[in-house]
Amino acid sequence: MIGIAGAIGGLGGVAINLVLRSSYLANGTATAAFWAFGGFYVVAAGITWQIYVRTPHDVPTLQPAPAPIRA
Repeated sequence: MIGIAGAIGGLGGVAINLVLRSSYLANGTATAAFWAFGGFYVVAAGITWQIYVRTPHDVPTLQPAPAPIRA
């Protein structure tokens, strides 16, 4: 499992180089690539917020347990 995660992480480094190279070839600058990276990071941050940070509306909040009744 760790090897698969490392391979996917390595592909990220290759993808960045490919996008930067194609931006330089097409436009002569890396501005388009940086806009693409920025857009990706905004989308990734939104997905992370949606999954991990926001409070779900359909799950009731936990209430403290009532005190035991002593007889």
